[in-house]
Parts: sequence; C-alpha cells; structure tokens
Amino acid sequence: MVRHDLKTPLNGIISLSKRLQYESNINNEQRNWVNMINESGQQILHMVEHSLDIYKIEEGTYALKPVPVDITRLFHRLSEEISYLAAKKDVTLAFYRDTRPLSWDTLHWIAGEEMLLANLFSNLIKNAIEASPEKETVTIRLYEKSMHEVEIHNMGIIPERIQDQFFERYVTADKESGTGLGTYSAKLIASVHGGDITFQTSESHGTTLTVKLPKHAHKLEPSKQLEETSPTSIRQPTREYQVLSVDDHPNNHMIMEMLTDDSPYVITYVDSGKEALQKLTKNVFDIILMDLNMPEMNGFECVQKIRDQKIETPIVALSADNSKKTLALCKEKGLNDFLSKPLQSREDLFKAMEQVILTSGF
Repeated sequence: MVRHDLKTPLNGIISLSKRLQYESNINNEQRNWVNMINESGQQILHMVEHSLDIYKIEEGTYALKPVPVDITRLFHRLSEEISYLAAKKDVTLAFYRDTRPLSWDTLHWIAGEEMLLANLFSNLIKNAIEASPEKETVTIRLYEKSMHEVEIHNMGIIPERIQDQFFERYVTADKESGTGLGTYSAKLIASVHGGDITFQTSESHGTTLTVKLPKHAHKLEPSKQLEETSPTSIRQPTREYQVLSVDDHPNNHMIMEMLTDDSPYVITYVDSGKEALQKLTKNVFDIILMDLNMPEMNGFECVQKIRDQKIETPIVALSADNSKKTLALCKEKGLNDFLSKPLQSREDLFKAMEQVILTSGF
C-alpha cells in the first residue's frame, strides 16, 4: 500500500515534467529546473521499485526476467554517474577487460536484468571508492572464464571485525554515509541471477570483490530480443478506437490525455467503477483501461460486474502494485493485460492496447 501511495503522485511528477521538457515557451534556466524535477522523480521511483525487488528476492518470490545486457555500456554509464564521487575523493576509476583497458565500443553481453545489475555494480563501485585511500585507483576488471567475472579492487582493507559478516544487512566499516545495505543487496542480486560475490582483503594487496555471474549470455540473441520488444512489431492502428479509462485520480486522466494526444485512440474518462458501468450500458468500447485501486468499488469488483453483464470488451489493468499476487489475480478475474504505473511510455501503452484488441478479435 505504501508503494502504491508513493507511485500515484510520482506518476504526475514524472509524466507532467516530461511533457514540460518539450514546451517551447520556457527559457533554458526553467528547462533545467524541469529536468531536475523529472530526474528527481525518476530517482525516487527507482528507489521505490528497487526496495520492492529486494524484498521479493529476500522472500524467494522474485521472478527474474533475463534479457541480454551489454555490460560495457552499463559500466560506461556508471562511470559517468559515479565520476563526481571519485573526483571528490581524488580517486581514479580504471576499467579493464582482462589486461587491456576496456573500450566503450566493445560489446559484452550478460544475461540478466539491467536495473538490478546496475544496482549491484553501482553499490560495489561506490563502496570501493569510499574505502579507497586518496589518490589511488579503483580498478574494475572484466574476465571471461567459466563464468562472467568482474573484479573490483581498491587499496583499502575490510576491518577484521566485520569480515565474517561483510555481506550481512546493516554491517558497515564505520563510513559516515554507510547503511550496510549496499553489499547486502548486491549479494542478493548476484544470487537471484545464479551467481555469487566473494572477497579477499589484506594490508599489502587491498581488497578485491569478485562478482561471478553464469556464462550463458551467448545463447541469447540481442537483435531478436530487440525486434520482439520493438513497437513496430505490433500492427499499427488502422482506425479509431474507443477507449474507456477508469481512474479516480484526476492527474492520471491528464497524463492519459497527453499520452494519447494525436493518436487513433479516443478516450472517455470516468472517475469510478459505478460511472464505468453506467457508460458501458449506453456505449460500446474497443478497450477498457482499469485502475485497480479505487474507493467504493475497486477495479477487480468493477471487472467482475462487467463480466457478469456478459460484456467481453478487453480490459487492461493499471496499477502501481505489480506484485506476483496482483498479476495472478488479474488473470483469475479475466483481465487481458497489465500495465504498471506510472505510465511513462506512449509506445508501451499503445502496444498493450493494440495487442489485446488483436488477440481478442475486436
């Protein structure tokens, strides 16, 4: 519930600020402010999503959806994001592939979830920078062995008193900003990918963390994956579609209007399940977009009443709660698809609507 409560206002912050970025009647300073608002919203959303993912991994209920991830591109992005921290500490970051400097133009595919892997390596590299003495080098070295291996080395040492509990929750080396969750979550993420993290530390050689991930990325076909998820792989609409959008939050109506502007989708907005049922007795729609969390009559109850009336219009659920339980309940209640809030992509919305229309024969 807390997660849903956070994501609903974030939906407005992210989507509206994204729209403002393209307005022509604001100056450069104002555009920078809007960009900062959008980036801050994205960061909070990322934190909310990540906290739930870690919880599911802890509970053993997380369903990994691996896709090809270019680890070189990931490292390039992280190096730019973390460069301010390295500069502040006067530490140099050096990336290698085996013994050679890592070229940002070299592809290296690993199977996994990019967001989780980014969190894993971001946490470990940041920790290495913070633990490193000043004017030293933090080295990130990628190896191709029996598994994908990434070694992260710095010249600091892990205190002996915490070595046995290094990957446990809330264990820190007395860092000012340390929470003891970085290495803990990194270990969980490696584990859910079928890998592991180990370390070696000594006063003479510093500390090396070794991340091992299964070597099966070569079996995946990145180009095929991209082709399958491309919006162009879905037939483009050839006529106008009548869409009933059911959502109790006015911000979400505004966002839906922006996303469907200048499109073949004609949206009728209602604020409750009761209003939706009234509209369906008088009008025919090609598709229904149903918010699941509404007062008085929630989305599931509304869907049940719609199906009881023998109305077979395809229904796409919209909710900030994309837990396994909610997805299973959507399937059980006869919903045709699910979209997670906040909606940020016009393409994702159109793809979902077109797909359910096609498969439902409407």
